[in-house]
Amino acid sequence: MGRTKRPEQPQTPRHPSQGPLDGYLQPQTGTSGDSGSPKMAAPSTSGREGPALDRIESTLRDLAAAMVTKTDLQANTTAIQETLRMEIAGIRTELTTQAGRITVVEEANAALTTRMAATDTAVARQGEMLLSMRRHLEDVDNRGRRCNIRIRGVPETEGTKNVIDTLMELFRSILYPTPLPEIEFERAHRALRPRNVEDGPRDLICCLHSFPVKNTIMIPQFMETMGLPTPLVPNWILGPLGPQPRPQRGPRQREVRPRPAPHTGRRGDPTAPEE
Repeated sequence: MGRTKRPEQPQTPRHPSQGPLDGYLQPQTGTSGDSGSPKMAAPSTSGREGPALDRIESTLRDLAAAMVTKTDLQANTTAIQETLRMEIAGIRTELTTQAGRITVVEEANAALTTRMAATDTAVARQGEMLLSMRRHLEDVDNRGRRCNIRIRGVPETEGTKNVIDTLMELFRSILYPTPLPEIEFERAHRALRPRNVEDGPRDLICCLHSFPVKNTIMIPQFMETMGLPTPLVPNWILGPLGPQPRPQRGPRQREVRPRPAPHTGRRGDPTAPEE
């Protein structure tokens, strides 16, 4: 059996899509009333196409006039370059000014640093002077105390030996053969001044807790000063921390003068007989 063909169905006529300019570009078809009279002339469309073309041309002219030309680009580039050149010149001027100011500040800072170094040196020197003055005042203050003893002429050869041990040996030699009493030192040190070889050894200064002990130590020195017999005393000078007294002399010995001759009543030879 052969295939039977499907009967052809009438298709729906397609309407072509129309654009916005189709009315101007496609030819105008006649109306249904005019299809029966093909001998009649088609109506003229020049009246509607003229204004539209004029508008398009005017728009194109405006667009062409509004387009940027090479001259405009060159002018804009030149203006930008001039502006940048002026701005860079101003920045360079400001940098030069800032460099000058920085130089001035650095010079002032160097001067201040030098002054600060000089001030620090002066302050350090003043500190040393104040320390020396304080030690001097302490030394002067110690001179007026009853329990202080100053010992001069002791060589500074004790080295690491304690000053108190040196004083104990000295006092033991002064009081020999008397037994050494119990001595309590409040402090014992060398004179508070820099050591100088030319000035000789620094004095030994000690402060005792008990004045009777000091008096016991000072009596042999007093006896030696008065010329009285004392135990062996080193060739050192002991004295209180005060104004040095004038040396005292021993008892005066009156000179023995010859007695005058007895009065005989005559001038001249005493052996002559009286008149």
